[in-house]
Amino acid sequence: MVYAAPSNGRIGRMNSRQRKKLHVGEFKQIGFSLKASFKPQSGTYDDFLDEFLTLAEQRGLEVSGSFSYLPADDAGLELLVRRHGVASCTEADRSALLDWLVARAEVASASAGDLADAWYGHDLEA
Repeated sequence: MVYAAPSNGRIGRMNSRQRKKLHVGEFKQIGFSLKASFKPQSGTYDDFLDEFLTLAEQRGLEVSGSFSYLPADDAGLELLVRRHGVASCTEADRSALLDWLVARAEVASASAGDLADAWYGHDLEA
């Protein structure tokens, strides 16, 4: 389900606490989607996942979404990435994660979406 951000008129009537709670106005956060598919392999992806999460954590990023290593589940990951706190992701964050994925031997293909509102107007199920 995709949620729409409150209208500009409604945002203008909100106090700072409300805007912060809803992640709008000066508290809007920018993030991006990240998708990758894995090459078939035997073994686990534990090291891959640990290293990926370490990279994201070092950059102050949080990830949510799905990760599957089972071929029957179309092995790969589909994530929404946003920065921890009230800050927004940057193009450098997007490039760093995408470049890391592309360089990995386990990854068959990887793509990153455009920088966009991390709370409204996206749908990972699409």
